[in-house]
Amino acid sequence: DGADDLALGARFYLARLAEFSAEPADPVLAAAGFRRLIAEHPDSPWAQAAIARLGILLLYTPAGPAEPAARMAAADQLLAAARQPLAVAELHLVMADAVFHHHLPDRLALPHLLAALQTGALDPTTRADVMVQVGEIARLAGEPAQAARYYQAFLAEYPRDARQYAVRQRLAGLGAAGPAP
Repeated sequence: DGADDLALGARFYLARLAEFSAEPADPVLAAAGFRRLIAEHPDSPWAQAAIARLGILLLYTPAGPAEPAARMAAADQLLAAARQPLAVAELHLVMADAVFHHHLPDRLALPHLLAALQTGALDPTTRADVMVQVGEIARLAGEPAQAARYYQAFLAEYPRDARQYAVRQRLAGLGAAGPAP
């Protein structure tokens, strides 16, 4: 039970093996391994990587509570352990996806998507996707100013993205204009 990087990496991968490679897979054992790693070595990059993995287990497997709202609450508690921007972003993205998977109201995904964007840790492709998602959810939630702001930012930051035309159409539907093509 060492605490050096190699030992922590081994603990992370033992939990991953329980998650995917055990026959049958054991999400409860995997969750316990991730929880222990996070609790005992919270600042380790391995523990930070385990946070989103544990979130997935809590949100989608028998390792989490039975009810969707309780699953979301359990994953939300992991945010206190997320200390690196990428860990925060990944957990928020996992939680946003779970909102749709569990058929919860779409608007519940919006704070998670916004928080993921605010970390500054998203790669350009993911950032573009999240900006469009924020625009769409805000539009559907009756928040046209917020939708327009994210659509316009997307158009300005990703001028060659294939979604330019569709986003411009959404903006026109809101009565707003984007940057010149």
